[in-house]
Amino acid sequence: MRDVSIAKSEFVQGEKAVTKLQDFQEDQELFRYCTLPQIIKYVECFTGPNIMAMHTMLINKPPDTGKKTSRHPMHQDLHYFPFRPADRIVCAWTAMENVNRQNGCLVVLPGTHKGTLKEHVYPDWEGGVNKMYHGIRDYDPNHPRVHLEMEKGDTVFFHPLLIHGSGMNQTPGFRKFSVLAAVESAAVKDGKEKDNERQESSKKVFMPATDASNFFKRRGRRSPKSYTEYVAEHKMQLAASERRREYYEEQRDEYENHLEENRNEQYERNRENAEQWREYHYDGLYPQYPHHRPY
Repeated sequence: MRDVSIAKSEFVQGEKAVTKLQDFQEDQELFRYCTLPQIIKYVECFTGPNIMAMHTMLINKPPDTGKKTSRHPMHQDLHYFPFRPADRIVCAWTAMENVNRQNGCLVVLPGTHKGTLKEHVYPDWEGGVNKMYHGIRDYDPNHPRVHLEMEKGDTVFFHPLLIHGSGMNQTPGFRKFSVLAAVESAAVKDGKEKDNERQESSKKVFMPATDASNFFKRRGRRSPKSYTEYVAEHKMQLAASERRREYYEEQRDEYENHLEENRNEQYERNRENAEQWREYHYDGLYPQYPHHRPY
């Protein structure tokens, strides 16, 4: 995927032209990220042992060209996911290099994962709007925000209903992330750094791996589905039933057409055989058909 501001430029090649690699699960080397024990350890806490990589992505956020197209509006990942339930989905983001506010780190609205899926539209921004990105129409702009400034190798796990986005990349370098969509809001660091080395924003989001393990153990039942999720699942079931009905009707029509063609072919063969028999036994004295003979 290319940035819309440079996609049609014939002078931009290589890393500067590509901003995303989508669905890299077929690449043996890149898919190793999805099988890392450090990732599976926490993903399994949300999804259980039966894990499926639904969406993979490598983000190479380029320096902004001045058109502000590198910023990503506030959104919920569930808007892009056709599968449910939301509480069985987790998104894992791993920084491939140091990420801060200057190069467009993630910004999240804590606690919004407890809400429902909101309406997404193109943002009403002055300046550039990347047509590949939708944003939430009516989120609270005064909601407290946390900027996830991460070091290389740090990973954040969050719920698909969590409202998040990112700003412009105002540096000359590229911001690289590896993403796995596999379910709920928690962020974990590897615990190697010291507490006094953590920045204030990270303290609010990251926790040591030991604390995270205890947090997962204390969790009881999953939060119940919202009414919106029930409605969405019901619509998906109705759509599946409609597709199944159309499939069976199509199979039935094909079978009936096949039977009719066979009947027509059999009738034609019988007619030809009868005609040949009459011609073979005709003596030339009387009409061919018995009911035409005089008595």
